[in-house]
Amino acid sequence: MPSPSATCLTKDPTCLAKEKVPGDFDYLVLEQLFVPQFCRDLLVGVDSTISHQNVNPYPDGLACVADRVKSELTIHGLWPNYDDGYVSCCNPSDTVENDPYDAEKFSKDQSTLLAEMGEKWIDATQDSTYDTLCEIYDHEFQKHGLCYAAQGADLEAAAVTYFTATLKTADRLSAASEQIKSWAALEAPQTTLAEIQALYDHQVIVLCSAVDGENQLSVIRTCYEKPSDIGSEGPTTQIDCANATATSTFSVCSGDEPITLLPYVAPGSESSASSTTSEPTSAPTSEPTAVPTSEPTIPATYC
Repeated sequence: MPSPSATCLTKDPTCLAKEKVPGDFDYLVLEQLFVPQFCRDLLVGVDSTISHQNVNPYPDGLACVADRVKSELTIHGLWPNYDDGYVSCCNPSDTVENDPYDAEKFSKDQSTLLAEMGEKWIDATQDSTYDTLCEIYDHEFQKHGLCYAAQGADLEAAAVTYFTATLKTADRLSAASEQIKSWAALEAPQTTLAEIQALYDHQVIVLCSAVDGENQLSVIRTCYEKPSDIGSEGPTTQIDCANATATSTFSVCSGDEPITLLPYVAPGSESSASSTTSEPTSAPTSEPTAVPTSEPTIPATYC
């Protein structure tokens, strides 16, 4: 049986004693990514979600579908964390392995939920929400969702719980997300670190791209107290996040200069000089209830 993974940053005994099972975590993090920047980073061979295949610099690697890219935040995932680290790839039980859900069955049984995911949780590299079932949705479920909650061998039920909790958590941030979308639609699409922080009741983590441009918004992370009832309602009590730290993918956004929210310009389209001031004209398409021509293929397990 695959082993779950846990990282304790300072070897704290409390962290080391964690059992790496569903529900055994200290707090939660919701990461939302700014879609245009995710797509720009992908062009240089960096996948900030660590969830896709064939990630190489353009034109050899995966790229976003231009008409799926909107200048707004979308969900990356909801992550169970330790106070001193993080956990991933939990097994549902001692006898049930961490496996993908049945994507074809999920699309038929959960068409209403999948339609909502197609509106609020967009993978711009995929042509449809149905295809996304076997990309970022499954990645987040196997890596993080089964550490949030599990229901024995019923992987579909566990996925429904996790996806619903994630959507509800993001919905509670809708006012902040809409304001960022409004700033991104300006003729000069930009904001500041202080303006972003002011949208939230508690300290959030604001990160910019470390591989494309300077002070260009990549992700926003909000942090939450572990709920007493770990279920589909998700966390409801926001708490302060720790101070932001840089990685090879993300830099800490500077508070001394504007944070830009530039729209995505697909390779081969008009130059950025003539198109950075306008929104993409096509909205993402998602038809999860349409009859697929073939069953999606889930890649080799993420865990």
